[in-house]
Amino acid sequence: MITVAVDSGPLHGSMTGIGRAVEGIFDEFAMRPHEISVIPYLVSRRAPLDPGASRLPYPAAVAMRVWAHWDHPKVDRRVRPALVIHGTNYVVPPARIPRVVSVYDTWALRNPQSCSPVVNRAMAVLRRNIRTGAIVHASSQATANDLRAIFPSAPIRVVHLGSPRSPRVGSSTSSTRNQVLPGLIGSDSPYVLSVGTIERRKNFPGLIEAFTRTDAARSGTRLVIAGSSGDDSENVRSVIETLSPQRRTSVVLLGRVSESSLDVLYRYAEVLAYPSFDEGFGFPILEAMSHGVPVLGSNRGSIPEIAGAAAVLVDPIDLDGMAGAIDRLLVDSSLRESLTATGFDRCGHFSWKRTADGLIDLYSAAASSGDVS
Repeated sequence: MITVAVDSGPLHGSMTGIGRAVEGIFDEFAMRPHEISVIPYLVSRRAPLDPGASRLPYPAAVAMRVWAHWDHPKVDRRVRPALVIHGTNYVVPPARIPRVVSVYDTWALRNPQSCSPVVNRAMAVLRRNIRTGAIVHASSQATANDLRAIFPSAPIRVVHLGSPRSPRVGSSTSSTRNQVLPGLIGSDSPYVLSVGTIERRKNFPGLIEAFTRTDAARSGTRLVIAGSSGDDSENVRSVIETLSPQRRTSVVLLGRVSESSLDVLYRYAEVLAYPSFDEGFGFPILEAMSHGVPVLGSNRGSIPEIAGAAAVLVDPIDLDGMAGAIDRLLVDSSLRESLTATGFDRCGHFSWKRTADGLIDLYSAAASSGDVS
């Protein structure tokens, strides 16, 4: 059995895709008490401390500034008896024991001008982590390829994440349908769904513009966007405001929704549109497939790798091509049936068991030699 300190910070606050990844990892590790012992740790001073967890005694904002330039203070004594420490959110603290850091996409590394100072400070820490020998866990081969172009000598291991859990039976009640999602659910209200934080890399302005060019939008189909506010929220609202009154009503911004509401949205969606400029994995792709919803994705980042042949892929800057693909997915019944069947099969390629197997193997290699490349 190996003892590993693992960053549980993404489990606190609003649940993001990274939070869901960390949740899946922790849940699977908990089922393997004879293989791995986990010491959760937190950098945040505000998040509640779970039983058995260790809180590093440094404010996160201060730690990011310091760790970008120095390998102190080292955290080994705070996470004893861990043999490896795993930073699950782009950053791992300085330590004498082997370090693993998870990287899901390289958007912030390649586009610092599009990111906030907080994110850029984290990327500075990540760069130092890699320069000083941290082992990189990449969530997709696409991300690993991008990382190798930026850090040619870095030790990188690809360990895919798992498919989202199956929807809970009974989690979507009539109350959810009628109160949380008024006017959306029903056979007379078809909609294309898009899910994700309103970030620049998600390409929501391009999706909105493409959708307004579709025959579907002209015939009453709506575009529903579910996701928390992010660095592109103001731009998205501005794009919607420039639309004609009729087109404006065809775009629905829901903001962040509950798990049960999201389940309902997937169940009744006609298509999932996911035309991101970059993705490190893409949980919504597999979530839609698990609900039998055809997927439109971009041909960038990890999306082709995760979707395989179970999605229609387009260039995210080709708005006419995107519009045509949306219309085709809505009306071509044979294509929809084919993608639905292939999508169910595709979900089976990704499991949390395989994720845990890969990470435990990575930890063991790191603890014994520090070399997994």
